[in-house]
Amino acid sequence: MIKTTIKKLKNGLTMVLVEDKNKNQTTAVLTVKYGTKVSHVKVLDEIIEIKPGLAHLLEHTLIENSIYGNVSAYFNNNYVNYNGFTSSKTTYFPIKTIKDFKKHLKVLLDYINVIDFNEEKLEEIKKPIVDEIIRSKDRSYYKFNEVVSSMANNKTKFVGNLGEIDDVLKISVQELKRVHEIMYQPSNQILSISGNFDTDDILKYVEDLYNEYNIPVIEYQILDEEDTCEYERNEVTIIDEKYDPICSLEYKIDLRGFTKEERLKIDYYISYFFTYNFSDSSKTYKKVKDEHLSAFSFSCSKDFITRDVLLVRVVINSTEYDKIKSIIQDVFNNIYMDKEYFELWKRESLIDIIKREKNHNSIRKSLVDNILSFNIYYNEGIEFIESMSFEEMKNLIERMDFSNYLFAKELKDVKE
Repeated sequence: MIKTTIKKLKNGLTMVLVEDKNKNQTTAVLTVKYGTKVSHVKVLDEIIEIKPGLAHLLEHTLIENSIYGNVSAYFNNNYVNYNGFTSSKTTYFPIKTIKDFKKHLKVLLDYINVIDFNEEKLEEIKKPIVDEIIRSKDRSYYKFNEVVSSMANNKTKFVGNLGEIDDVLKISVQELKRVHEIMYQPSNQILSISGNFDTDDILKYVEDLYNEYNIPVIEYQILDEEDTCEYERNEVTIIDEKYDPICSLEYKIDLRGFTKEERLKIDYYISYFFTYNFSDSSKTYKKVKDEHLSAFSFSCSKDFITRDVLLVRVVINSTEYDKIKSIIQDVFNNIYMDKEYFELWKRESLIDIIKREKNHNSIRKSLVDNILSFNIYYNEGIEFIESMSFEEMKNLIERMDFSNYLFAKELKDVKE
């Protein structure tokens, strides 16, 4: 039987526990609500500038210069699957093990919360990160994604999760320590655990560990401008001879007029909207094929840039830029839907929920996603899916403003 518990400790740490004693493996993930987007914070009267790439460098330094030395060696020697990841909004550290879970959990929490960095080791850690930055520029459509990402975030200069070499090389131990004590406070952490463990035992164990850490509370304010839905320009052209021509149309949607429950439903409904309008079996794709506009499929994505701003993007390889733009805009302007197709999609969503409720890891991931994206501290269940209707979806999507868009196209040659 799966038992789910969400609890916020006195120090502000959020714990998401999904107990399933029928399983052998246990997973723990410490998620920190701090990523590469944060560039300025204020503590009392002090304004702190956070260099690009610091969040990613801090992730590596926590692992490679921990109080256990390079914690990779410890986990490898004990057959624990581990890693660290940095995104624009979060940094997270997972472990998976089938034995001695509490012992390994303590190591995870120790090396993230108790630090002892030194400058000499930091300089060693920077070297492979510099190489990683150089390699990242070889990724397919790097230039295209760089321009589109900076415009989506209203930045004059692209700032990737890795940062730039010059910035990373200038970061000091003191800067890392200062950002760590501000951004890695327990109130900024979510500890999620799923698998074979005892809930009451783990709650007390973690609470005791954090009492020993005795981490001070530091009040701070993030000074970065909130993401807005406006674009400085609605069209941009990128020249890159390395890759085949490509184009994308994206929209930023203001969600401030929607409740958090409506935003969760929008997350589902946009998935339906993408599938119905841009899958290989859609009328839109048939039109693209019939008119020989592309030999490739559409690629669609959605991202809650903040809780108030949703970004939706449709991408396809093509040289018929104006025709592709017109076709995609027509879909968003007219909001094409089909009730019969919706009911089939709804049934599939229901099956997905039923499957999820039998998997402790899926339950845990969904809970953490809901907390981060919607400030919702529960999982949507069967009743939630059954309550969805074609009329509600139509109403919610028609309330969304699709006037703020960016059309980007990449050419091999400026003469195209």
